[in-house]
Amino acid sequence: MLLQVVQSLQDRDLQATLEQGLSAASTNDQENGLEDVDIAMLFRPLSVLIEAVEYRQLFRDHNLHIWALQLCRRMVQRANIKSPLNPIAADHQYQCLSSARTALHLSIVADADLMYSAGDCRALWKCTRVGINHGKRRREDFTWLLDFIVHHRDTKDHLALGDALQAMSTVGEVEWPENLMQAYYSSICAAMGPDIPARTRHSGMAALHAVRRKVASDDLTPSMMVNLSLALFSTAALSIDPPVDDQTSSALPLSESARSLGRDLCYIQVIFALQQAHKWDEYLVNDGHLERCARIAATLENENRSGHTRVLSQLDAGHLALYLAAILAREQHHTTSTTDAAGISTPMNTDKLCWKLIRKAWAYASSQRLDEDVQRVVPILVQHTLRHVKGGQQNVSRSMEAAVSKVLAALRSISSVEADDDQVNELTELLGLGEKVHILISAYITSLRHSHGDIILID
Repeated sequence: MLLQVVQSLQDRDLQATLEQGLSAASTNDQENGLEDVDIAMLFRPLSVLIEAVEYRQLFRDHNLHIWALQLCRRMVQRANIKSPLNPIAADHQYQCLSSARTALHLSIVADADLMYSAGDCRALWKCTRVGINHGKRRREDFTWLLDFIVHHRDTKDHLALGDALQAMSTVGEVEWPENLMQAYYSSICAAMGPDIPARTRHSGMAALHAVRRKVASDDLTPSMMVNLSLALFSTAALSIDPPVDDQTSSALPLSESARSLGRDLCYIQVIFALQQAHKWDEYLVNDGHLERCARIAATLENENRSGHTRVLSQLDAGHLALYLAAILAREQHHTTSTTDAAGISTPMNTDKLCWKLIRKAWAYASSQRLDEDVQRVVPILVQHTLRHVKGGQQNVSRSMEAAVSKVLAALRSISSVEADDDQVNELTELLGLGEKVHILISAYITSLRHSHGDIILID
């Protein structure tokens, strides 16, 4: 029967079918004396079929995830959950919110990566691939979803709360009035509480990732900073279940770093953003965040490549190293220039570890176009690479020179990057890269329209 449903949807224009369902639940129904249509009746076959990857592509081609999110918004607005509950309208409100929850979950599943089965925890971390270039949303665009979040936070519906926060994690940074932002931060913090299911807690961390720079710059109360810091630390430490496919597959298990890639990347990008605001320094140190970053780095460095597990690709390892290098090199420099030894503690030699991360970071950055995220890290790499090389602590290999040259050329071609020109020039001269960088600047500008280059492996 389900196959017949799919066939009928393929034979007809799916978008028209879905829009017909949406119009049947329009806000004019009551005025026209029409009874509400049970939208869930439409969702039941779709919710089953969407679990199969082969059908998910069909639905995505017809923008099912967008339509479902729009329907969720309409149902939330009809529920009018900000108004005092009217006993007479309670049933209507319940039905609207029930349809809203169903629609939102359908949107989440429909928008998941096709490589993952529905329910795979790796689908949570799509937030790390949402570029900040898609801009701040107008404050009114998603306030309805904030209403939904606050309502289900208060009613302790953890599944709905997690779905809503996951949806917000892919929206990007929002710009709302202060009172709404405070309500949002409180909801994120509550979602990462110790008595909340792990998936909802991880959704809260993903939502925090989307507004990480705003959290760093906003004037939060000390209690909110403490609560967010502690909730973030405990959530980032939650174990990651094996992917759904691995539980029934004969494939080699993922290594620890590979299994937790999305979670760790989300976490260290949040930490990097907070570290740029000095008011967060004491929380990052005292609550164990920097020590945890050092542990992630040590695990990455010691990853067993014996062939008994599936390990991270060089590209993914470099992506982690990019942020870990900036975080740990800055902290290492800070702790060595003060008498206070409270900072990161790791079983590995910190100086040696930082240099390995810096090399991997340059290799990764050289393989990418310098989007805004990478642009924020490269000036810090320049600073700490210069410190290591000037001190005679480390030697630079030819492959690292090639990577540094390519990145510096790209950096100089972007006028908006806030880099210290003196440090960039000094590093260029110190490594004897002047002519090479000049040539690569022209080549970089010419190649802007081409796809990403291959990663340069540093020996």
